[in-house]
Parts: sequence; structure tokens; C-alpha cells
Amino acid sequence: DIIPRDPELETLTDSQSLAYIQKGTRRLRDLIAPLRNEYDYILIDCPTQWLYFSQSGVFAADVILIPTRPNDLSSLNNAVRVITKFIPETARSRQDGGPIALPTFFNGVSSGSEYTIKLANEEIDKLIKQEKSVDLRPYFWPHFKKGNEDKSIFRIPDYAVISSASFARTPAVFKRRRVLEYYQSLAREYFIDE
Repeated sequence: DIIPRDPELETLTDSQSLAYIQKGTRRLRDLIAPLRNEYDYILIDCPTQWLYFSQSGVFAADVILIPTRPNDLSSLNNAVRVITKFIPETARSRQDGGPIALPTFFNGVSSGSEYTIKLANEEIDKLIKQEKSVDLRPYFWPHFKKGNEDKSIFRIPDYAVISSASFARTPAVFKRRRVLEYYQSLAREYFIDE
């Protein structure tokens, strides 16, 4: 099942409008609570800005999966901010230990981008060394261990059909087998124990 966003909700991004939403950013968690027994997974796609919709999505989540782009420094910095600031802030508010951040992944990786991946890993190394409050290695390099410095990051390739699928108003995974395979790989990496 897919529930698209309601375009009218865009008017609720300012603080005056938020005052009218009962329970504020906590409301989404309450609204999806009855659905938890109906679905194995409920995925909520949130915008990157830390505004009402992202705050609501993070507050409602048990786990957070953070896509990053290897060719976008702000994307990497945003992931650090989510891991070190927004998720802990939400966890303190919820007081139940959640949500938990899963390792990041690279989204929209173009073919032949090994040099870009190398540069991204160098930048990630700098971010890890700069951050003193949280060990970021497990969030960026989940397979990294002493004696095995594996800096591989799961990747979803850049595939034009994914972004153009919005014009068809049908998710690309329902139209293209290749896209389905990409996301099945993502599910196996992060959600399914084999």
C-alpha cells in the first residue's frame, strides 16, 4: 500500500499552522500505531530539512535509514547532523530508546563513479575524526573492523526511471524489475536477516 502526501499539507510548514495540529510532531506516531500489526514495515519518506514533516517522521520511526549522495558534501554533513543531533533529540523526547539510526547508504550512484566514492570516503573519514560525541564509523562504514578496514557503503545506482516514475504516478518498483531488484537488495542489507 502506498499513501502519497497530501499537497494541502504543504501549508502546515510554518510554526503558526503547527499550533493547530493536536500533539504536534507526536501525532503521526499515534496515527500509525494501529497499523503496526497490519504491516511488517511502514516506510516514511521525509524531506531533508528539519521541519515539521521530518520531525514527525523521525518521531514516528523505530529506525532511520539515511540516504546520502557520494557527490554531495552537504548530504554527508546532513547525515552527521541527523545522527548526532536530531535522532538523539527525538530519543530524549520519546524516552523509549528510539529511534535508532541504521547505516547510511549512497543513493543515485552513477556508473564510473569510483573516484567520487573515494573522495566521499575521504570526506567521511574527516567527519568521523571531527565528531567527538558519537563514533560515526558504524553509520558510514558498517563493515569496518580492526584488522579489516572495509569502507564499503551500500549503493543504489542512479537510474533515470526512478525519478521519472513520479510523472507516471506509479512507483518505479511496480513498473521496472531492475528497480525492484535494487530495493530488494537494500531490504536484504538493512532489514532481512539471512
